[in-house]
Amino acid sequence: MNEGSSDITDMDARFNRRQILQTSGVVGAASLAGCMDAFGDDGAGNETDDGAGNESDTDPDIEPEIDPADGITGFVQLDEEAQAELAELETELVEEIEAEELDQMEAQQIFQERQAELNAAAVTEFQTYSEDVEGLTLEGTVSEMGIVLLDGEGEAILQPLRDEAVGALFPGEEFEASQAPAPEEP
Repeated sequence: MNEGSSDITDMDARFNRRQILQTSGVVGAASLAGCMDAFGDDGAGNETDDGAGNESDTDPDIEPEIDPADGITGFVQLDEEAQAELAELETELVEEIEAEELDQMEAQQIFQERQAELNAAAVTEFQTYSEDVEGLTLEGTVSEMGIVLLDGEGEAILQPLRDEAVGALFPGEEFEASQAPAPEEP
């Protein structure tokens, strides 16, 4: 094997490990949190209800004009500041749980709401970013989850990953699955 192909293999493996770690954090947090079920999502992602009757408007999600299976799903990468904010919030919430100032469900709801706000902000930033990438089309969004549906050719579809605008790319079917209503808890 020549030295050049070994370098590419090492780079691909490192990139894949990084992607897996970043995505497992996003997906793990979403699955542990029960994700959209805790937000009282109306199915269109337009309003949330925190359980106390407080509703907040969010930017409406972009409904895809293509079959999601024909696109690529991207998980928008939170910037370092947003990641640090979530880590700090998590620490504060753990302390409040330990001091019995909050129960675990209340803390989880606070964390999920802030995470959804930061995801929505990151998706808005991604919309602006995507307008500057030639050959890339933003076809759909699930803002509160930080998910985008992309369409484009070859290099254009990979550019957001190279620029670290998304943490991972998956088949378009993942976008469709993220739009499905959360199963009711027994």
